[in-house]
Amino acid sequence: LEFSTDSDAAAKLVNEWLSARPAELKELIWYRVPVATDQRNWRWPTLAAVMAGRKPSHKLRSIQRGNNPIDLSIKNVGEADKQNGVKLTVTWFGESLVALDALPGWTVANEEGHAIFTRTNGMPLELQPGAERSVGWLRFDKDVEASSTAEEFSTGQR
Repeated sequence: LEFSTDSDAAAKLVNEWLSARPAELKELIWYRVPVATDQRNWRWPTLAAVMAGRKPSHKLRSIQRGNNPIDLSIKNVGEADKQNGVKLTVTWFGESLVALDALPGWTVANEEGHAIFTRTNGMPLELQPGAERSVGWLRFDKDVEASSTAEEFSTGQR
C-alpha cells in the first residue's frame, strides 16, 4: 500500500496559509526533500512551486524522431511530477499508415489522419520534470510530414 500527496492540493493549502496564517502556525517543515535516489519524493521544481504556494505547472511536449518509422515520446517540460489524463495526438496528411503500436502502459486509436495515444485504463503518468518517456511508433508507406501534440486533460474528457 502506497500513499502520495497531491502537489496541486498541497500548493493550495500552502497558499491559504501564506495568505491567512493560522495563529498557531510557526513554520512549515519539509521532511522529504528531493534526492536522486528516492523516486517517491517530488523533484525540486515541484517542491519549489508548492513551497511558494502555487500549483506546479503542468506542461508536456511531444517529441518525434525519424521520418519513417516515427518514434514518439512525451517530455515533461513543466514542474509537476504526476500528470493525470495524458494524450499524445499525431496528425498527418496524404500518406497511408501501414502500422502503429503503443508501448506498454499506453493504448493507441487510429482515426483517419490521426493517431491518439492515451494511458492504459486512464492511469496517471508519473514523469519527473525534464524526463522523457517513449509512447509508441507509426510507420507509413513512405516518408511523411506529421505533427504531434501532447496534452494533459481532466479525466472526464478525452
